[in-house]
Amino acid sequence: MSGLSICNCLFMFITLEAVCFSFRLLIVVPQSKGQTNRQIL
Repeated sequence: MSGLSICNCLFMFITLEAVCFSFRLLIVVPQSKGQTNRQIL
């Protein structure tokens, strides 16, 4: 049982990290490109 719970905690942690990383990409990439994205939007 403890092994399964540890795996579940690791899986949840990895998915949370992946979501945070994707949000950072969505926020940082448009800022780095700047005006090209503003023209598209």
